[in-house]
Amino acid sequence: DKVQSAETKVSEMETTIEDLQWDIEKLRKREQKLNKHLAEALEQLNSGYHVSGGPAGFQGGQITLHIHKFEMLNAELEENKELANSRMAELEKLEQELQEAVRENEKLKVDMRNIPEDMVKETPEYKCLQSQFSLLYNESLQVKTQLDEARALLLTTKNAHLRQIEHMESDELNLQKKLRTEVIQLEDTLAQVRKEYEMLRIEFEQNLAANEQAGTGANIT
Repeated sequence: DKVQSAETKVSEMETTIEDLQWDIEKLRKREQKLNKHLAEALEQLNSGYHVSGGPAGFQGGQITLHIHKFEMLNAELEENKELANSRMAELEKLEQELQEAVRENEKLKVDMRNIPEDMVKETPEYKCLQSQFSLLYNESLQVKTQLDEARALLLTTKNAHLRQIEHMESDELNLQKKLRTEVIQLEDTLAQVRKEYEMLRIEFEQNLAANEQAGTGANIT
């Protein structure tokens, strides 16, 4: 009965391991999809920087739009990280249950000390339990390794994206400063042109008046 109970517990833990592996697979697929979206967004951003002849305001708007998209993707990364932490908590719980199974297995060994060890090891029940225990232990190590790798990848990706966003924000700020400078220069140029136009208009009117007076004097003479 005790051996049967231990086998049942191991079977349940194996099912839990399979569920965790399924969740990890979904997590990886989501990470791949997220990376694809990020690559597309970065490609769009790079394309926007190389467009020539377009209105400066349009380009600035495109930059802001891509920054917003990166922020949304970064939020998804945070959500993915929380999911990984949740799975890690489940793994820790599974490890505790595994330790309990180890203790239970040790207790079974103590209970069977009155039976010759060689005889016990030759029983189908012992061999089955030993095989399941080894398999479960190895799978738990693999799951832990996969989760550690997933968390490390999420952290690395997040930091890289944050640096990209900072670079984009800096570029947008520089572009805005450049646009403001150009606007000021255009306003100064326009003011100068208006001033020159006004001077030419006054000079023209003066010359016209002088010509009219000269023409009138000539007629009188």
